Amino acid sequence: MSSRVIKIDSNQGSFDTTQGKSVCDIDLPANLGNVDLSRSYILITTQPSLTEGNFIAGSVSNPFLSYALEANEQLHISDTASLVRNANFSSRKGRIEDIRHVDILKNTLSVYKQDLAQVQSGQNKLATLELSKNSPAHQNNEISKVEDIISRQTDHDVHIPLSNIWNSCKSEGFDTGMGAHGNSRLHLEFNFDKLSGARNAGVTATTFVEGHTTHVRGFVQFTNSTAAAVDVTELTSTGLYKNKVNVPWYVGQCVNVNSQNDAAGGGGGAAATDKKNRITKVENLASGAVKLSFAAPVSAAQVAAGKILNGILITDLPLAGVTANSVSIKKIQLVAVLSDESPPAKLNYTTFDSEEDTYPATISATRMYNVPPAVKNVYVMFFGDSGSTKMRSENVQLLNYRVSLDNKDLTPRPIVIGSAMHKDLINNVFTNNQDSVKSLRESQLLDGGILSANAAGLLASLKGQPCRMIAIPIPFKPTQTHLQLELNAVAGQVLTGHHILYYEKAMQM
Repeated sequence: MSSRVIKIDSNQGSFDTTQGKSVCDIDLPANLGNVDLSRSYILITTQPSLTEGNFIAGSVSNPFLSYALEANEQLHISDTASLVRNANFSSRKGRIEDIRHVDILKNTLSVYKQDLAQVQSGQNKLATLELSKNSPAHQNNEISKVEDIISRQTDHDVHIPLSNIWNSCKSEGFDTGMGAHGNSRLHLEFNFDKLSGARNAGVTATTFVEGHTTHVRGFVQFTNSTAAAVDVTELTSTGLYKNKVNVPWYVGQCVNVNSQNDAAGGGGGAAATDKKNRITKVENLASGAVKLSFAAPVSAAQVAAGKILNGILITDLPLAGVTANSVSIKKIQLVAVLSDESPPAKLNYTTFDSEEDTYPATISATRMYNVPPAVKNVYVMFFGDSGSTKMRSENVQLLNYRVSLDNKDLTPRPIVIGSAMHKDLINNVFTNNQDSVKSLRESQLLDGGILSANAAGLLASLKGQPCRMIAIPIPFKPTQTHLQLELNAVAGQVLTGHHILYYEKAMQM
């Protein structure tokens, strides 16, 4: 099988992080041939940037593309389809798929579809999650830890596989001939308003060398054994690194050097002082230590003859120095893969209809729904209140629920969130799709890079934030199914009164 790739620009020429410029239309022309939708994707070229108010001129920051969600929720969202709010795919034959709140649906499902290893290594994400590092090199930066090769910021291409947005795009064949689909259009409404530039906290007082007790920030003292005062522009770490990729320092990095210059008297009793500096060279020594060179002397004054520079600690500049952030959306394209194989005569897939439901905050709620024909699964996902910026299903207020299908209870007793019965239903839903659950932790990881690379920090990263749903397998039939859903809150809590049902149904075109 041979194939070729073409890029198709969006109809709109400019985008930004306001809701006014977050809509994109891409036309797939007729008579292109057979398009392999399973290998095609949306390409968004971005560049996050930061204004570092306390940076030295010429320094290189290490920003990453982040979702600007609720305070203290630096979530790692591992499916870039979450960047899409609503999505419509249509051809001359009519609507193929129209999905509302793609972000809630796809982000929540991704929590169940990926194990920890996949979350850390996956391609479809905005930024790098490496739980063992608190200063990872993000995709939009060329971070150099090799000698004096300067680091630099670059554009960051965000890939969104079409198959992650629309299930119909899992097909390897899509006939664009005029006798088939002809001219088609992809209409996407993005969550660009939820994007921001961010920076890892980096090296702090609680950061250790590869999980051991040695502080990353510690450096060997300098003794001036000469007869004249000298400047110190090189320092060697006390910590030894087994794996050089774990070294947090890079060329061009702006850091704070705290030290005690013993010029004023003996005994090392001089007051500690801070001085900002820029790293110009990183050398990995045979011992495992790292030697850093700096653009300027590391202390405000020269080290006097016979005196020492001790108590040397190097840390990243505090995040408080970040005064502004922005994200530039440079262009959006469809990268379409054309195949020379014959397209299938029929397109079989599943898609999602949705029904949003709101009701007054309450401790218990019973809701009735008519599930459409040909539906095999129902997902109940919780939005939170109307002002919530969450992009996941959470509802920590929910204790248990009961489900009845056509007036028959699905289980003999209420289903407790997180229980074996709750997880069995989720497994059954995935089995209905001939798929498997990779994780039942029901939590979305935090970006490990913002936490300390020690045991406590890693534990907090792994614990993450709650992300859970109700999943209900539905007997497949050509008529409606009557669904009754009873929700009960945790004692002392109230339900938010806002959720959405996704009806997963079989389609053929």
